[in-house]
Amino acid sequence: ASASLKADKDFVTEIVKMKGWALQYADDSLKLDKEVVLAAVNEEGDALQYAADDLKCDKEVVLAATTKAGTALKFATKGLKQDPECLKAAGFFDEDDNTTSARPEKATHGTKSAQSMKTDNFCSLFMNCNPNTWCKGCCKPEMTVRGSSRTPRG
Repeated sequence: ASASLKADKDFVTEIVKMKGWALQYADDSLKLDKEVVLAAVNEEGDALQYAADDLKCDKEVVLAATTKAGTALKFATKGLKQDPECLKAAGFFDEDDNTTSARPEKATHGTKSAQSMKTDNFCSLFMNCNPNTWCKGCCKPEMTVRGSSRTPRG
């Protein structure tokens, strides 16, 4: 498509309503347009990857994307990957569900524990692993932080 069509909001909006992934070909100014991006992610959640960074941290946009496709959560930024509402929309977290494990000691949900570790004055003095949503079983050094800082363990 020509540059003028790629920058035509009405044209691009109609296209992404049919094929959300077409957002990748839109003019950069439209990748910043919340209305256009919402149209794209409401059709194809993973179209979030083509949105401007400013919209990848917009909770309304991320919720729309993750409601359509839980996998879109990996494209979110600014802490929304660990936001309970976004996790719930993506199908990774349910506050109403039993958040204890099937093990006899009934361990609590890891996300709640990690949040407590960051906010508690005493616990924040210790190194803790906060694995991401995609791999609850790993504790890579680059994912391990001291308290609420983002300093890798080393």
